[in-house]
Amino acid sequence: MDQELFELKTTGIGSLPHLDPLKALDSAFRTEIPFYPTLPQRHREEGMLNQALAGIPGLKFLSETEWTLEKNLWLAERETALEKLREAVNRNNYQAYLPSPETSVWEPFWQRLSQAPSLWAKTQLVGPLTLGLTSVGLEEWSESERVELVDFLQTQLFVKAMAMHSAIKLQGKRSLIFLDEPCLAGADLGQAWPGLFWTALKDLVLDLSNQGMELGLHCCGDADFKPCLDLKIRILSFDSALSLARILRDIPELPPWLEQGGRLALGAVPTALPDDWDTRRLAEELRRALARVGWNALRSSLLTPACGLGLKTPKESERVLGALQGLQSSLRYDSRI
Repeated sequence: MDQELFELKTTGIGSLPHLDPLKALDSAFRTEIPFYPTLPQRHREEGMLNQALAGIPGLKFLSETEWTLEKNLWLAERETALEKLREAVNRNNYQAYLPSPETSVWEPFWQRLSQAPSLWAKTQLVGPLTLGLTSVGLEEWSESERVELVDFLQTQLFVKAMAMHSAIKLQGKRSLIFLDEPCLAGADLGQAWPGLFWTALKDLVLDLSNQGMELGLHCCGDADFKPCLDLKIRILSFDSALSLARILRDIPELPPWLEQGGRLALGAVPTALPDDWDTRRLAEELRRALARVGWNALRSSLLTPACGLGLKTPKESERVLGALQGLQSSLRYDSRI
């Protein structure tokens, strides 16, 4: 991975609250590494689960955070849908699986990339562990049915990630994708059902990294991140206030991982920014916290908000992104960075 990707560059996690696509793009291109903004308040199909699951036969949403499959429809149409996915892989043609032009801002985002000074562009997609743990009733299926479901989900995520990756390459940019796994927090990976999707995540990461993609894993919850170092990811993304101390305390393997090219994406700016926000104090806290693994650990990190901003107001979102730039300036100003 190129070192210049880091050096305290800013980017976003993904979602923004805007209803106006152009204003959303202005925000997304405000960061040094522009990110593809999803707009869940503008269209319900921009929700995290919707983006990943769209196109699955029999799909039914029970809420914004729960889904299931109507089994008869799934069984009747899964082979046809899976064959289309496999055909896209075999032909290396993923265009049909790009985000919907009717509901997303993908096309104007992609067009604007050609004018961006950054060599990189960031996208995001929910990971298989979270898809599995937000499903309802599917864990009761037979073992063979569960295996078929996991195979389908893993293939669909691969194809959708490759669609964005391939399109970004056409603009002469390099793609960085974060797999979003909020359900990693609290998941017992030793149990059969979570373990099945954890294995799918490991396989998906390996498949995508073999395509030359730079991968990050994001979790905004207070998760046990230690198993993530065994994945073929290069970036660990988290809410710094919630998880940094635990990561530094509980993962002695972190310094060697960083030495081997792993990097941190510090979700240092909370999405609910307090009125008494103190940029300089936070900068000093980050310096002290990361001193134990060397100054390079901080210098080679990315800076992001703690999570997506899709549930905030545009004004709140802009304030968070402004604070992110202020934090970057404060850290870079120090001669040690």
